[in-house]
Amino acid sequence: MKKGFTLVELGIVLVVIGLLTGAVIVAQNLTETAKLQSVIAQLLKYKDSAHQFKDKYGGWPGDMPNASSFWDVDASGSGTHDGNGDGDIRDAIASTPASDERVVFWQHLSKAGYLAQDYTGTWYVENGQFTHAGINVPAMSYGKGPHAKLRNFIQITWVTAYTAYSPNFLAMASGFVFTADDARYIDYKIDDGKPISGDVLVASTSSCATATSNPSDYDIYSTTEQCAVLFNAHLED
Repeated sequence: MKKGFTLVELGIVLVVIGLLTGAVIVAQNLTETAKLQSVIAQLLKYKDSAHQFKDKYGGWPGDMPNASSFWDVDASGSGTHDGNGDGDIRDAIASTPASDERVVFWQHLSKAGYLAQDYTGTWYVENGQFTHAGINVPAMSYGKGPHAKLRNFIQITWVTAYTAYSPNFLAMASGFVFTADDARYIDYKIDDGKPISGDVLVASTSSCATATSNPSDYDIYSTTEQCAVLFNAHLED
């Protein structure tokens, strides 16, 4: 005669399944947290590198007016990649190939030895995209969602919406590839945990915060990747 499971045995099986499921969820959460921590480490590294560069050479990377006297920063035959020294990392440098201080920023840091990888210092146009990870801007260590591959980069950006802050934001973290909870975690670890105050801000409060009229909190119940994170690294004279 075949014997079935006893209630005790079934209970043990359910407990084991529950423990395994819980372990998987914990492991997934730890992995996600580690990836977000790597983004934070990148942002802080680039901030520190830019300030060290400024202390050593007297100008911001990208904006440094005499970079060509230190390194080979030639713009492929159309002139050197020297900035204009006005303190804003956004001005045009060359037209053929197109270049401006926002991409030259990464080339200067690389030439000075603060980054391991070389960057072109020119805009790289392909499929309507001007910034390309690993070519003229660094790849971000983490990104997900439908735009992750296309926008998985870190760049200098100029944000007029936040006029009370330095105009030279060190990083625009790859467009909309963070959930609101991801963005909140980065904000909380570096700053004040609020979407429109402090040094970590979101580019689109309507899709990332709880209310557009008073976006004081992140909409952590939203699970879609709809947050662009901005980091003010205080790159000002």
